[in-house]
Amino acid sequence: LAQVLLAPLETFPLARRLLAPSPPQAMDNSEARLACIKQLQESTSWQVRHKAAESLGQMGGEEARLACMKALQDDGIEYVRAAAAEALGKIGGEEARLACMKALQDDSEGYVRRRAAEALGKIGGEEAVTALTEAFRQHKDSGDVGWRLTGIAAAGAIGQLRPSPELLDEACLACVKALQNDSDENVRETVAQVLGQMGGEEARSACIKALETDELWQVRRAAATSLGQLGGEQAGSALMKALQDDKDPDVRTAAAKALGQIGGDEARAACAKAMQEDPEDSVRISAASAFDLKGSKARDECIEILRTRKDWEARMYAALTLGYIGGEQALNALTEAFSEKYQCSDDWSWRHTSFAAAAAIGRLDPNPQLVKQVRTACVKALTGEKDQDVWVGAADAFGQSVGCKDEDESMGCQTSDTLSQARKACIKVLHDNTKLSTMRYRAATVLGQIGAKQVRRCPKKHLMHTHTFEFAFSCDECGLSIPQGKKFYGCRKCRYDVCPSCFKAEEISIACAQAVRDDKCFNVRIGALKALGQVGGEAYEACIKALKGDPDERVRCTAAEVLAKLGRDGEAQTALEKASQEDAHESVKAAALKANKKIAVETGKENEEGKTKDLERQLQEQKANVVQLEHQVQANAKSAEAKVEQMEQQVQANAKSAEEKIKDLERELQGNKAKVEQME
Repeated sequence: LAQVLLAPLETFPLARRLLAPSPPQAMDNSEARLACIKQLQESTSWQVRHKAAESLGQMGGEEARLACMKALQDDGIEYVRAAAAEALGKIGGEEARLACMKALQDDSEGYVRRRAAEALGKIGGEEAVTALTEAFRQHKDSGDVGWRLTGIAAAGAIGQLRPSPELLDEACLACVKALQNDSDENVRETVAQVLGQMGGEEARSACIKALETDELWQVRRAAATSLGQLGGEQAGSALMKALQDDKDPDVRTAAAKALGQIGGDEARAACAKAMQEDPEDSVRISAASAFDLKGSKARDECIEILRTRKDWEARMYAALTLGYIGGEQALNALTEAFSEKYQCSDDWSWRHTSFAAAAAIGRLDPNPQLVKQVRTACVKALTGEKDQDVWVGAADAFGQSVGCKDEDESMGCQTSDTLSQARKACIKVLHDNTKLSTMRYRAATVLGQIGAKQVRRCPKKHLMHTHTFEFAFSCDECGLSIPQGKKFYGCRKCRYDVCPSCFKAEEISIACAQAVRDDKCFNVRIGALKALGQVGGEAYEACIKALKGDPDERVRCTAAEVLAKLGRDGEAQTALEKASQEDAHESVKAAALKANKKIAVETGKENEEGKTKDLERQLQEQKANVVQLEHQVQANAKSAEAKVEQMEQQVQANAKSAEEKIKDLERELQGNKAKVEQME
């Protein structure tokens, strides 16, 4: 829900902190696996080796297992060894189990030993249980903190495997004792995390006590999270008290999430109250997302907040939450908050609320007339609003409305006047360096959304890019003649080319390319690159130049990511290959390498698809040839039958003629015999 609520606010520091990046997708391509193995074995950067080990854990396979086992044993950096142990836990297998058992016993770093214990908890098996039990019993009371943490991690793995009630109780009691008495804060935090896997009344009571009394907020947060796993009425009561009274927002956030796991009317009511009253954004968001807020109580509470609260942030979150809840009453409340009364208010906070409501309306599939009203109001703000926060809110709302149809579009118009007006307003802001970078970034984002809707694509829906030819040709869309050397837009895969007028997004493409080249703020350049990734046009040239020469590594990483999205291009692939080897920043090297691999994979897929289509075409041709031959055989058979019939008729005619001749000869013979007799 946090992602839904904060989708239009990703440039804000709070949103960046709350929205965790999505996990990388697993790859099963053998070339990618071999490349990761090579990086794990040969890269001089431990960050690259660490990332390679993580990727191999997702890919799996025997080669990945062997490479991670070697890294776990030999790599000189503890974080790489820990990542290798974690990867082995995902890959599994007897050899992986033995390697993790050895690391649990022998590795000099506690961080690696803990990851090895966790991996054994995932792999399982009698040998793993034996090794974990030995480590737990040997190190749970060690005087060295690192070894005590190893013992606690082993206990957590035992709790995950649950080999026998007796061993589980032994591990649980040791963890409870450590949570109550250990002087080291890291040990207590780790124990509080582990107890959530143990279960039982002792674990629950210990976590409740830690949540209520421990001085360290990290321990209280871990205890709250574990109570969400352990459940129970007492756990719910302790969490509701922590949600209301704990001084640390991270603890209250964890308490809200845990209450969502436990459930119940009282927990729901506590979260609803926190959503309205807690001063911290993160707590209010967690409270809102802890339960399925599509019930009437939550809807009515959000409507009340939207209408009456003076806190503009509370009204904003209420509006965005109503956009998630949906329904006629939510839409009516949002439409009321969006009314002209609030759009034109002298109080900037109510104008901001009005556009937060407009952004939420865009998620509810509104009717075309309401979409037109939203866009018209947003365009008015984009061209005349002085307050930066309100302007950004209007841009968010307009961007959200782009995916809907307004009155003009629903009546068959290919584009709406409001889209053109918003495009001009955003281009003006994007080029105005006196505007705040937040406004310029949002302008680039909206331009990308508008361009993605308006841009002309080839018949196979590929983006088209800038080209020039040394000879004249005509537009494949309108037939206009394009003189020699003039710029046009085309898809080289499909050999489909159009003039700038038919491309529809030339102005946006040029504006964003200029921002990538000239804007002083890295965030604006990133936004412009992402917009180019949605419209094409000048995208390749702008991304290649940014990858080669932008001073900020974050911009260069984004350029690599956009090039991966755009797909195969010789110059782009050359630039990515060079960046993956020569860039001064490891993150750019990794991004460029990943982009080149993605392009290679996509190219391989396209080649395979092309081969498949060729084979299908050949098959169709062969089928057509077979049908033609069948027709020819049938025709020849009919012709042969006709000839046989004709010959039979000829034979019959000849036979009949011969019979008549025989009869004539017989008559003549009889006549001759009569003459002979007469002469005799």
